[in-house]
Amino acid sequence: MNGFSLEICWQFILLHCRVLLDFFRSLWRNPALCLLGRDLAQHALAWALNQSGSISHVVQTNSNYLSQPLWMRNRPDKKFSTHMVWYSQNSAPIVSTHDPIAAPLPNFRHIDVDHMWVWTEGFREFLLGLGCKAEFHVIGPIVWQIPERAPRKYDHIIRIAVFDVSPLPISAGKKIGLIWNYYCSETAMKFIGDIVAAKKELEAPACSKLKIMLKHKRESYGRDDAKYNNYIDSLSCNGDIDKVSFDTIIYSNRQL
Repeated sequence: MNGFSLEICWQFILLHCRVLLDFFRSLWRNPALCLLGRDLAQHALAWALNQSGSISHVVQTNSNYLSQPLWMRNRPDKKFSTHMVWYSQNSAPIVSTHDPIAAPLPNFRHIDVDHMWVWTEGFREFLLGLGCKAEFHVIGPIVWQIPERAPRKYDHIIRIAVFDVSPLPISAGKKIGLIWNYYCSETAMKFIGDIVAAKKELEAPACSKLKIMLKHKRESYGRDDAKYNNYIDSLSCNGDIDKVSFDTIIYSNRQL
């Protein structure tokens, strides 16, 4: 990281004070401009970091795509590049026969970065169709882990890794605007139930024991559908599935 020169330090202090005064004057004329408070508080520092070459890349993920500070967006003197890394593609809208209109989140079309890192060509086309302008990099699944060579198992058990999205109760979905939610308990239970049924049907012809390892997408905070949780617990007690902790590293954990 490059340090600030004395000149940039003084310019930073003067600019920060000037922006503060301009902000209060603007609020007097239009109180709605208070929405820009955080952006203006960061303005002078972002300018100084950029002028001194202290920033080369700014990386965001789709967890914070709602945060698009003004200093990150296109500016004439920007010396750094911005990146959006999509570690999940669960954002594309699901279209059903009874609701055939795709309704993607409106925030996506306003994402302004230099580079987008995605899994598939299809998701790239989806974002392009929304008007996202960036240099796209299609690189396959992004899992934030470096693959490790796990110890090879010689127990003649075929392990099937299954990943789910734990459903919310209907009442919880309505509170966040999910009038119809594909990830409901009925759909999730059918998904797991079909896999268990296929496993039982294939176990005999395969002449080998099959084991289903279920890994939830995220930790449960007591808001998941109790009906689904009870169903999973019953399958686990019966030996139909083995539950794996949500934070298991699939490359190095010996369970998978």
